[in-house]
Amino acid sequence: MFRRLMQYSCLSSLALISLWGEPPPVENAGPPASSGRVQFGAEFRGRLELPAALDFTDGKDDQFYLHRIRLWAGLEVFPWMRLHIEGQDARTLGYDDPDGLSSVVHRLDFRQLNVNLGNSRRGSSLTLGRQELAFGEERLIGADNYWDPLGMTFDAVRFTRVLPAFRIDAFSALVVPCALRGMAAPSLQDQLYGVYASSSKGYRGAVVETYLLAKRNPARDEGLSHFTENRIFTYGGRTAGQFGEPFEYNVEMALQSGHRDDQAIRAWMGHWEIGLRPLRGERAPRFSAEYNFASGDHHAGDRHYNTFDDLYPAGYNKFGMADPFAGRNLRGIGGSAEWRLSRRWLLAGSYRAFWLASISDGLYIKGDDVLTLNPRATSDHVGDQATLLAAWTLSENWQVYGGYARFFPGSFLADSHFYGHLSTPYLMLNYKFAR
Repeated sequence: MFRRLMQYSCLSSLALISLWGEPPPVENAGPPASSGRVQFGAEFRGRLELPAALDFTDGKDDQFYLHRIRLWAGLEVFPWMRLHIEGQDARTLGYDDPDGLSSVVHRLDFRQLNVNLGNSRRGSSLTLGRQELAFGEERLIGADNYWDPLGMTFDAVRFTRVLPAFRIDAFSALVVPCALRGMAAPSLQDQLYGVYASSSKGYRGAVVETYLLAKRNPARDEGLSHFTENRIFTYGGRTAGQFGEPFEYNVEMALQSGHRDDQAIRAWMGHWEIGLRPLRGERAPRFSAEYNFASGDHHAGDRHYNTFDDLYPAGYNKFGMADPFAGRNLRGIGGSAEWRLSRRWLLAGSYRAFWLASISDGLYIKGDDVLTLNPRATSDHVGDQATLLAAWTLSENWQVYGGYARFFPGSFLADSHFYGHLSTPYLMLNYKFAR
């Protein structure tokens, strides 16, 4: 009964806050940048997916519809105190996997509920409560807000210091796992701490970021039933900018240390990307090439553990639900092209190839979940993937997205008896409103 009352109070609070005062005019499709005593907004998203050969298994097909509604409101109680509340209702039609239902369905709950003390735009501020955490390209910590049906939130205390050329965030957080219904409760075992510093005043205006992150949680050992405890320290940095007018770069590297049960962690990851805009203008096509690496474990059971832990990333941000693997024990190359045909139309395509970083380790699909472990495979080539995306902006509030991706299994998957050509066509309609 208490949980149901809290759910209904979420929507009641949103309605009351939205009626408080005279709202400012619409600024954009998301939360407005301008300050005001009261701000509120809504988001509707519907996505139709028709995946085939799920888990690279022929005949394992599905068709389902994902439906999500969000309502949010912000209230400036004092110039130094602001409340933010967001409710979410996510449901599905036709989803046949009962084990994965909690990852796409959560009926009527607080998604965010926090108070911000201070000034979040300049100076110092403190944010307490349920909130999103997203840093850099969200490769290690992200809201997974663009594609994920639910998005990720944390119960956290976050301190932010903003200066004209520098920003630093320090936080202590508990992960809020997925739940089908009722109030989602934080996981006391999944703890995350960190310091993240960033500046946009590097050489030629380059973005420069550095971070130190600490994670503590239980972990399943290589997809088996044995559970251990992770204490992982991740330290790294990222920089992105231009070297010469037509060329762009984006580099991120991180090292990991710590302990996994009685094993010492020694792992690392890297992302290297070069972009090219041969023509000038916002609508000029952009081409890019990239290489990604996340280390894997070479000798199971020894005193060292080498599998990189990708923490809590926004795994779908770049390629949508077509991204089938976690950033662990994997290396790959890829090329992509993006072209804004007009103010309303955007086309993008990519081709990527994947190999295992260590054939002695498993092929990870999300977190510690392993699709297969086959050290006797004749090759570490996992496969190749082609993707195509089209985006149509009807107005500042309405957007339509459509895409298709197809994965061609390599020798490693074939040796592991996974022959299916995974494909993921989708169509998505998105509406955002803010005042």
